[in-house]
Amino acid sequence: MPSELAALQKKRLAMMLSNLLYFLVLLVLGYLLLIRGMGGKAYAAAAVLAVYLLLLRPMTNRYKTAVREAILRRTVCRGLTDVTYEPGKGVSAEEFLASGLVNTLSEKSFLSREKVTGRKNTCAVTMADVIFPIRENGLNAMSSGLYLRLVRPGAAFPELTVRAGQTDDLPLKGPALSLLEEMAFFIPGNLYMRAGADELHLFFRGRFVGFQVNPLMNITENTLRNDPIPELQQALRLSQMLAGQGVPEKG
Repeated sequence: MPSELAALQKKRLAMMLSNLLYFLVLLVLGYLLLIRGMGGKAYAAAAVLAVYLLLLRPMTNRYKTAVREAILRRTVCRGLTDVTYEPGKGVSAEEFLASGLVNTLSEKSFLSREKVTGRKNTCAVTMADVIFPIRENGLNAMSSGLYLRLVRPGAAFPELTVRAGQTDDLPLKGPALSLLEEMAFFIPGNLYMRAGADELHLFFRGRFVGFQVNPLMNITENTLRNDPIPELQQALRLSQMLAGQGVPEKG
């Protein structure tokens, strides 16, 4: 942790100094162009914009990605092995449609990024941010959030479906039902789930792997210990509770 924290702090310092230098250059350039009446305004503006787009913004984005990955590995994915984080990749429209969480889906209007994969013993974990069109209150709208898939070979999950956080009338009781209700309580009306065979699919509307990272915020050990997506650990516990409940009773 100390070496990782020191590396992030070093990246933050370099980013902050670069942005400060850029701001000072803007002030000087503004003085020369507006106060002293120096020519070449169009060329100067183009050069300043190019520096921002090609150097400063990518540097800031790389820093935010590094902080996000460190938080993901230390908190969200704790206890997982073979963890991969691929910000530019996601799940396909076909994968999301196969989850049974949505009825129809157009590949052209579906977008997914911030893919994370890992393993918890024999359980394979996949999660990614998704955005897709829906009909809401008779109007076209976009729905976005976190898609999570757990595949636990031999689990025999019971056939369960949750829409918009409605957990009433589910064939569950005890700790499994309490945990599911707790998950639904975190984001009222925005939990979707389908379980069956050896797969558990969940969609948390309004939750994101690509959570916001404030580049101005100081990085401390507490920053890397704050879990922004506790739903993953909850879902893993739920999958353990549900495993075997779908097996028909003998005789």
